[in-house]
Amino acid sequence: RGEYKIKDAVLKQLAKEIGALCDGVEVEFEHIYREQNTDADAMANLAMDRGKEPGETFTFQRKDA
Repeated sequence: RGEYKIKDAVLKQLAKEIGALCDGVEVEFEHIYREQNTDADAMANLAMDRGKEPGETFTFQRKDA
């Protein structure tokens, strides 16, 4: 629906590709704030702290697991 403005060129391209993949398929994306998704926030921080590049992988284990 075009509700979000994307400034970063890499994210813009990814959004374009996702849009093409979703064309003709009913799909809904919802923004979930960091405070409500602590696992994703922890993974993002870990990746940034380790200097991971997009596409690189790492293992994440929840603290309560």
